[in-house]
Amino acid sequence: MTNDEVIHIDNDNVRASELLTRHLIDKRHKNFLIIAESGDYEVVKDRIAGHLKAIEQESLVTDIVYFDKNREHIRSYFQRLIDSCALPSVVITSDTLLNHLILSIFYELKLHIPTDIQTATFNDSYLNAFASPPQTTVDIYPKLLGELAAESLLNVIQGREIVGFNKLIQTTIIERESTTTTQEV
Repeated sequence: MTNDEVIHIDNDNVRASELLTRHLIDKRHKNFLIIAESGDYEVVKDRIAGHLKAIEQESLVTDIVYFDKNREHIRSYFQRLIDSCALPSVVITSDTLLNHLILSIFYELKLHIPTDIQTATFNDSYLNAFASPPQTTVDIYPKLLGELAAESLLNVIQGREIVGFNKLIQTTIIERESTTTTQEV
C-alpha cells in the first residue's frame, strides 16, 4: 500500500478552528486565549493553526498556553490573570474535558460565563449541552467518523475496492449560552 492508499478519515480541524474563531470575532471578541493539552497531538496543532490563521487575517493578538490537566497550575494561571486585570474576553479549549476543568476553576474563582468571560470548545456532547452554562462547541460528528472508519476497515478486510481514501467530515458550530452575550472589548 502506498501513501496515496492510506485511508484517512478526519475533520478539517484547521478549517473548523478558523470558523470558530471567525464566529467569535464576529461577536466582537478581540482578546483570545487558547488552552490546549501538553503533548504532540496533531489535532491540537491543527486547531491552533486554524485559530492563528483567523487571528492573523484580522491583525488580532492571541495567547496560547499548554497545560497538563493539572487543576492547581491552571487555577494559579487564571488567578494571575485576574490579579493583573489581564483576562481575555474568550477562552477556547482544545477539547471538552479540558473545557470542563476550566469551567469548574472559573466557578471557584467566581468568574461568570458569559458576562465576565466566554468559553468555547471542540467535540460536542451532552456534557457541553448540559454544562452550566451550556457550552458553544464545534461538533466534529464522532459517530460519523467512527462509522466511516469501520466501513473502510471492513472493506479492506473483505478485499473490496476502497473509493475515496481521504474523507473529510464537515463540522458545525453549535452556539450556546457560553458565548451569547456580545462582548464590548
